[in-house]
Amino acid sequence: SLSGDRLEISKLDVRVYDETGGQLAEGILPTDAGTYFTPGTILKVTFKEGKILTEGNFVKVIVTSNDKHTVFDKEVLVKKAVTTT
Repeated sequence: SLSGDRLEISKLDVRVYDETGGQLAEGILPTDAGTYFTPGTILKVTFKEGKILTEGNFVKVIVTSNDKHTVFDKEVLVKKAVTTT
């Protein structure tokens, strides 16, 4: 079971980085006040043009709240290759 505080999505920032620290993606989040992120919520991200995610590689996902509080900071495994154009 998942638990944790609910966080206002409009105050969150989501970024994805490759193994060299290069930014691959930024989150596109709803800006409606009163919309909350709770455990289990899925956030969508848009990748920068020409960036590639390779299956089996790790990427670092960082979610911050109000530009200061780190909510999530982990390396995650890419399960499916993605190429952007």
